[in-house]
Amino acid sequence: MEFLIFFTVALPVLLGLAIPLSKMRDRDCVHLHARVSLSAIAIVTVLNNIMNLGKGCTVLTLPMGLSLSFYVDWFSVMFSVLFTTIWCLVGFYAKEYLKHEGLDNRFMCFYLIALGCLNGVAYAHNPFTFYTAFEAMTLTSFALVLHSQTKGSIAAAKQYIYYSIFGALSGLIGIMAFYGSDIVKIKSFVPGGSLVVGNGG
Repeated sequence: MEFLIFFTVALPVLLGLAIPLSKMRDRDCVHLHARVSLSAIAIVTVLNNIMNLGKGCTVLTLPMGLSLSFYVDWFSVMFSVLFTTIWCLVGFYAKEYLKHEGLDNRFMCFYLIALGCLNGVAYAHNPFTFYTAFEAMTLTSFALVLHSQTKGSIAAAKQYIYYSIFGALSGLIGIMAFYGSDIVKIKSFVPGGSLVVGNGG
């Protein structure tokens, strides 16, 4: 059942993309879809955490030791449950808050995708996967910051993306140093740290 780990990450993304792909525009339909989707995601997340605790899966293997890998441990359980709980609570009440904003379909599309990216962060088994999921979350949440398109939100979105680009470049340097180092033998997250465990510490 290891495929369920990646499915927990991919499901919110697919359900978010379903909104524009199906050309869903009616507010009631959009929010019904969002609530049903969040309920399904919550169920899948709980099942995944129960059935796959201590297990992992590799979705993609790339050169230079890079891989898109996910793993379920107690920390990922804690954060995935936290993310999903917050997203469900906000999502169920979002209809009222978005009443004066408009474009509910666009908001809920990125809102669901962002949850998938956050689950990717929670289940990441190595720095490359963590970095990829985190940057995907940054891009999708940028659309949420910009959503109302007021002067304030546009200014906040610009500041947000500037900080994000700086952080992304800094993180990329760290990722390159980590994977290019001969000192670090283990390229995944392990208790005690990759450097210590990899060198027999």
